[in-house]
Amino acid sequence: MKKKIIYISFFIFLALGAGLFIHLDNRGGMNGSVVPFGLKPDAVRMIHVKGNKEEFRLERGEEHWAVVERKSEETRVVANEEKVYFLLATLSNLIPIDTVVSYSHRSPNDVGFEHIDVHVTVTPQGKSGESAKSVEVVLGRRPGSNHSWVWLSSAPEKLYRVSKNALNTAEKSAVYYYDKRVLPFDASKAVKLQLAQKYAGGWTVARTDDGFKFELPAYLEGKDAANAEVKLYLLMLAALRADAFLPSDVTAGNDPEAFINVWLDGKAGQALRLDLYRDPSPGAGYLATSTYQEGVFRFDVESVRQLFKTPFELQGRRVVELDIGKVASIRVMSGNQVFLANKKSGGWFVGDTEKQLAGIDMSLWRFNELKFEALPLKTLPESASWTMSCDFTDSEGGKVASLTFFSDPALPEGQSWLKNGGELYYPVSNQLMKDLQGLFPTSRVQ
Repeated sequence: MKKKIIYISFFIFLALGAGLFIHLDNRGGMNGSVVPFGLKPDAVRMIHVKGNKEEFRLERGEEHWAVVERKSEETRVVANEEKVYFLLATLSNLIPIDTVVSYSHRSPNDVGFEHIDVHVTVTPQGKSGESAKSVEVVLGRRPGSNHSWVWLSSAPEKLYRVSKNALNTAEKSAVYYYDKRVLPFDASKAVKLQLAQKYAGGWTVARTDDGFKFELPAYLEGKDAANAEVKLYLLMLAALRADAFLPSDVTAGNDPEAFINVWLDGKAGQALRLDLYRDPSPGAGYLATSTYQEGVFRFDVESVRQLFKTPFELQGRRVVELDIGKVASIRVMSGNQVFLANKKSGGWFVGDTEKQLAGIDMSLWRFNELKFEALPLKTLPESASWTMSCDFTDSEGGKVASLTFFSDPALPEGQSWLKNGGELYYPVSNQLMKDLQGLFPTSRVQ
């Protein structure tokens, strides 16, 4: 009995399958198969796109694809490879909704279309000594139909009705394929960075085990650069995009106003380079070339202004390097008051009392975060006056650091001068000085 039920179920299944096949066949469907494109995306050398409004080529180069337009003059721009391969994947995987068999339609100019939307010619690489046979793909509309139909030279005896998504992909403009980046790289792989300016000098920083350090200018050689600032600069440079691309016959000039070099780990001696030229046209910004793009492109003034960082802006600018672990005593002098704080096993205490102090360790960390806000001076201005001194000593009474603060109404609001035991006076934020003034209000020592 069970075998009989199994046999009956099996024949019902076959009958349903046959019925479904006949139904799809009567619709002219391809039973889930794809239109026979006949080319593998990796084997393609060139794609020629001719639409209603423009015509351009996508060409494979040794290192990347390029978008090539020819209007009055030819323009070449690096292409976004993901978008190029998406176009090829779309053409290689067209699933027909319906077909029309017509053996008389065998050329792209005679396929029975009332309107042609886009004509794509795909040319393979071709083996040495052999002529490469292109595949032509024509998307359009038949008389009395608003559907998208496609004709391929690889299967010229049929027209296939396909999803309009195929048309949306195939008729994208040349600009859609532009890779507008001008010097893309992995910022984490950068080992050296250089900005050279024609009239304003420049700087060079190199990565070390301790972070980035200056090689140029000479007065900063060996000094720390601000790692956060350098990394931000590298990220900005790697993501920089052109505003416009110019025809291939345009030259930017012979003497750049500035250039930027980036050396990457594992590519010694092979720097990536961006050259910047002032555009003589009023308000036109800058022209530029790079080792990534093939031709000349344009930047607005603001984009270039972000690149012209000064050595000062990239400096670490730390004023104090306090060895916090050694500090056992702090002596603060302000006005006619002296405030003492001593470190014991249970924490920080006011002088030799048992009154415990909170927040001292945090304040010590903030000393190391102080940065000068402008270039330091060797001579203090006459408008400045002493405000506070702060001495740090170790457990043996040895000096760890000695800081002196000066108020100055001539400084920008919120700043004061700080001298760190040397010859220079640094303009810094005065917030830490204010915090210190109110830190020990009850611990006056005669």
